Amino acid sequence: MKLGLIGCSDHWKSYASALPELPELELVGVCVAAPDESLAHFEGAPGVHPSTRRFESPAALLAQGGMDAVQVSTRADLIGTWVIAALEQGVPALAEKPIAFSLEEVAKVHEVAQRTGVPVSAMHGQRATPLVAAVHDVVKRGQIGTPLLAHNQKSYRWGSARPHAYKDRTTFPGTAAWIGIHVFDWLLWILGDRFESVSASGSNTAHPDYPAVESHSGYLLKLSGNATATVTVDYLRPAAAPTHGDERIRIAGTDGVVEISTGYGTGTLIDAAGVHELKGAEPRAWFAEFLRRAVLKQEPAGEPIHPQWEIFRATEVALKAQAALDTGQSVSLLHSPYTPPSRATSRATG
Repeated sequence: MKLGLIGCSDHWKSYASALPELPELELVGVCVAAPDESLAHFEGAPGVHPSTRRFESPAALLAQGGMDAVQVSTRADLIGTWVIAALEQGVPALAEKPIAFSLEEVAKVHEVAQRTGVPVSAMHGQRATPLVAAVHDVVKRGQIGTPLLAHNQKSYRWGSARPHAYKDRTTFPGTAAWIGIHVFDWLLWILGDRFESVSASGSNTAHPDYPAVESHSGYLLKLSGNATATVTVDYLRPAAAPTHGDERIRIAGTDGVVEISTGYGTGTLIDAAGVHELKGAEPRAWFAEFLRRAVLKQEPAGEPIHPQWEIFRATEVALKAQAALDTGQSVSLLHSPYTPPSRATSRATG
């Protein structure tokens, strides 16, 4: 199985998790895709060998052909362009998030994916986080009854500096689309497509020299069945914190409450039987799973960890949440073109 890498920005080493899972996986080509990327970045990376071909552009890499799939991980405003180019050439693509930079581009990527039938996915890897997956399993088993209230947090250290692209909204999609997308994605996964509207507020007070990045923001989501979800996203985690990030989830239902903190490795389930320590679920190798399905045409038992429609729906919700933040107006999340009719009923039932 032959894999190519388009870009070396952000989470570009995600492909490495698939190497031990798929011994036949071979990294045959790499290329830069943004001005601040360099072919030197690939040197010494997992699976990169002297025989791995180096290209100066994604167009050159794709023109070479001979690849079974590509990973696209470059500057956010360039991702959709190269995902579309790969799909048009019949090459499955797994991309950095957000998979598209605007609602118009989401629609374009979706149209190409539907027309070509070529598999595509994105790095919504939070679903493989053991404690997040444990919350998913608890809710899906009905252990807390009908979920009515969900509090969610994404908190990160800022660090000493960020790439220049973070300064400009023409190259950075905003915090809701960059970080918040993980939360909107896990809510979609855990609760189903129950989104009805979103409102938001926030600012870049803590890092005014990066005007495109909200240092803190909050989102209020109206869900079907008179349920509510809150989401907070921030770059306020102190440098002394034990981990770079801390994801927190608390979901309260008619029969119980489940809550976790990934930063401190804790989880609790309270139900009719009492208080239980929540253990993380077995993590799934999501990158390898995509390649098995997309390239090898294998269909493991159970639903894919990332059903393709959910990639598009989560991206749509994230971009609309960013629009709510930018405009100060509530934005409707109803009538998505990406939700299959067979899944629309989950909005009413949870």
